[in-house]
Amino acid sequence: MKVIHRLFVLLSLLHICVASSVFPPQEDVLLMARLSKLVYKFKHESDCDAVSPQTGEPLMPSDFVCHLYLHDKVQGTQVMIVSHPSKKYIAVVFAGTDDARTFLADGDVLMKSFEPMPGTYVHRGIENSLFEHHLDKVLLEAVADVQKNNPGYSLFTTGHSLGAADAILLSATMVLRGYLKVTTITFGCPRIGNHAFVEALSALESKLQIWRIVLGYDLIPRLPQYPFHHAGHTIQWHDNERARVYYHHVGNSTLGYVGVPKEWDAEPFVWVPKALEVHRMKNYLKYMQNTSNDLLYIDHFEPINGNNNDDDDYFHPTDDIILLSEDERIVSQQ
Repeated sequence: MKVIHRLFVLLSLLHICVASSVFPPQEDVLLMARLSKLVYKFKHESDCDAVSPQTGEPLMPSDFVCHLYLHDKVQGTQVMIVSHPSKKYIAVVFAGTDDARTFLADGDVLMKSFEPMPGTYVHRGIENSLFEHHLDKVLLEAVADVQKNNPGYSLFTTGHSLGAADAILLSATMVLRGYLKVTTITFGCPRIGNHAFVEALSALESKLQIWRIVLGYDLIPRLPQYPFHHAGHTIQWHDNERARVYYHHVGNSTLGYVGVPKEWDAEPFVWVPKALEVHRMKNYLKYMQNTSNDLLYIDHFEPINGNNNDDDDYFHPTDDIILLSEDERIVSQQ
């Protein structure tokens, strides 16, 4: 038994070491946080050349190049495409909406088929914000043009709140359309789709890395609830504690990784006003700027140990009910 236990420990450590090589560098996380806050400044602007009304200086910092800014005022979607010449990356950046809580918690939350992934379903409103007016096609064409002029640049998608959800849907579409590698780093992202959607994204992990950062008791990542699930890995930040990373949110007992604690979903609802205030993008960026690297830096997933080894931590239920927008019928899924 001791030999088996040692083998299990060694395998777990091996998985941790392998995983550490693909964790996002702290520098990339900070840059994505800067962009996710910056895009909000363009809300009342029409293009990349906007200037500050107070100073007359360009809103776009000099270390970034802005290639496209769009604001679909019907759907409320704000997005920009920027590049960073010295870091050699291209980023598609989405802003959130004004009232994410109402949008996600509304009693009429429905699911809709996610066309790029047959058999999967996602939040109807989030899907509409990217696909209803064919914004996805505009962005894919624009990214292709930027890549032609910047060969070899890494490709990121990022965003905050509902913009984070858009970033994940776009990155999945990119990979399915032939992109070889996309990294998605999001802040305060809600749950997006059903279990089939999460499994389909997991199958793309060699090409698509998704890292969802959650600050403290931010309420929005806890919404909407079942049958919606989280895709990608959860990076949890807490005041004066080291960051914790949960493998695909729910963990994997075979690999030796634990999922988020049982209380992760419930705690924010005890402190709703504070949990909503924490959600602001400025608080994510401020936390990064005021926290030491030894607490922010991540190089392993949370392992199972004697204190957190509970099957419920990484139980991922199948989907029992999906609400479709087309006819609002309840459909059972096997």
